[in-house]
Amino acid sequence: MDNLNIKIISGGYNNCSPKWSSKVTKDNCYKIYFPVHGKVNLMLDDDIYNIIEGNVYFINGYKLQEQICPEYMDVYWIHFLPSSLFLNKILDYLPPVYCWEKSSKIVDNINYKSIPELFDNPRSARNNVLDTAPLSLPIYINSFILLLISDMMENQKELVDNISYVEYEKLKPSIDFINNNYDRTLTLEEIAGKVYLNPIYFLRLFKKNFNITPQQYIMKKRLDEACSLLRETELTINDIANKLGFCNQFYFSKIFKRNFNKTPSQYRKLIILP
Repeated sequence: MDNLNIKIISGGYNNCSPKWSSKVTKDNCYKIYFPVHGKVNLMLDDDIYNIIEGNVYFINGYKLQEQICPEYMDVYWIHFLPSSLFLNKILDYLPPVYCWEKSSKIVDNINYKSIPELFDNPRSARNNVLDTAPLSLPIYINSFILLLISDMMENQKELVDNISYVEYEKLKPSIDFINNNYDRTLTLEEIAGKVYLNPIYFLRLFKKNFNITPQQYIMKKRLDEACSLLRETELTINDIANKLGFCNQFYFSKIFKRNFNKTPSQYRKLIILP
């Protein structure tokens, strides 16, 4: 079983004030919060969740609607993405917010104070993983995120036990093909051909398993990579559009804003916060 890994996007330590409060359409990532002082409220899927000091939280940013900070919260945090559609499906099946209480043994064994050492200044727009960080640090942080995911799955068996890895394995050659070629135009027939299935049947099977179509997955891959390039490189918007297979910069900007409620230029200047 492969591809059950994650990609760390950003993280750090922040002092959140009432100015942090906002209504958001969604954050296109998953989050881990380690609040050490104060509290905030988050609305996900029309439910309110209280985030309080001492506990550890998994948060599905795709379902985030509003964040409210009445006074303050000091928090260590990480944003991450799953490396595979299969792990993404598992995370989507789990509760939108999951809490480990401060008395939990799993919390005692995590050195969350090491998180800021992995990143650039969290108060800058470029809050990326440092190339100069000790190799052991990203491995350690990756491992404790996967440990938390494993613990969630163990405690939410009724939600994840029916997820079939067999069908994922059947579709995996087509997913690998998309992962290696999403920067060019791909037809449904071409993708389905990698698993020797009729295109219409393949489309139904893909959507049934991952709740998105192959073309939507291609666009997700392009936009995820666009976010990385905007954060981590000095490439122009036009160069990024061309690199990722968009027909022109205008179309790329239109699709990007539709998904992130910001233009690529606005995203590049954005200070990434918890």
